[in-house]
Amino acid sequence: MAMLAVQVDHRLCRDRIKLAIKSGQSLMIWGHPGIGKTELSESVAESVGYTPIVVRPADFDAIDAKGMPYKTEVDGNTITAYATPSWFPRPGCGKVVIVLDDFPQAPSAVQPVWSRLMHEGVLGEHKLPGFKTPDANGDHCVVLLTGNPHTDRASSYRMPSHVANRPAHVTLEYDSNDDHVEQWSVWADANQVDERIVSFCRFRSEMFYDFDPKRLEYAYPTARSWVAVSNDAKDIDSDNEALMQLVAGSWVGEASGIEFAGYCKSLANLPDVDGILEGTVSEVPEGAGLQYALVTFLSRRATVDNLENVWAYMSGMGEDYQVMWYKSVASNEAFDITQTGVGTEVAVKLGEQIL
Repeated sequence: MAMLAVQVDHRLCRDRIKLAIKSGQSLMIWGHPGIGKTELSESVAESVGYTPIVVRPADFDAIDAKGMPYKTEVDGNTITAYATPSWFPRPGCGKVVIVLDDFPQAPSAVQPVWSRLMHEGVLGEHKLPGFKTPDANGDHCVVLLTGNPHTDRASSYRMPSHVANRPAHVTLEYDSNDDHVEQWSVWADANQVDERIVSFCRFRSEMFYDFDPKRLEYAYPTARSWVAVSNDAKDIDSDNEALMQLVAGSWVGEASGIEFAGYCKSLANLPDVDGILEGTVSEVPEGAGLQYALVTFLSRRATVDNLENVWAYMSGMGEDYQVMWYKSVASNEAFDITQTGVGTEVAVKLGEQIL
């Protein structure tokens, strides 16, 4: 990708979004298709107590964006006014983050209409309550933007220079060596993405995301397409290799589909997960793929009642797997592992690795 803006990984992008929300300054997040720009913006907003509203400027023309026009009487004169768009925050809205999704897909002639929203909090004759700075009612509205660069062949238009100068800019890049997959896994667990997919993406992180604008294939692996595989494949048995390969390959490409289907078939060699939860199984299988699967399966099934048995089993695995398991359990809203004896034991053993 051409260097449109300073490049950031998943963790730094989260931090940058939080700073933008706190300061009220608009932020444009560039990135390849399916890398998770919109979901990241929404999840960060929710994590700091804001309600995300996703709007696609490309769905509006310059007139529609301001609201539907209507005639009204003011001081005996007939004038044209514009109805407030249904999505537009009104006084009393509370804390809101507006995400202008796929902003560069809006034609260059339409983008300036939205530029006032990100710079002044104004769209036509409508003004955002508490734009940039919270008002007396506690309303606070912040504008984020997402988009693909025009070099990605994603039907994007170049941003006019005066529009581009309104928000700050970062480019979200995927690096299989950073914690992008782990951060996504937390979201995936909360949204019930098929655990076979989550564990596979942890195991083969290089196949989690692979986009090349020069490639001709329509299907390729992204965060978005793996979620789509989950929706289609959740009722497919792991040993049905041919059907799993077909479904996965139709979303993430043939090569990744073959690898994922083979991985699912290998899960037949997993030890009895229920036995681990009950404390009757202790043998740890060889092979990184099966151990990644166990991390995901056991973190999702951990409860206060079986936590000691699960940790006793995890203690027989490498520290990298233990850290991964702990962080996944720590994101579980059902209970707080830090308030348990196991949590204390893990903290003593792993120390700064789990921070």
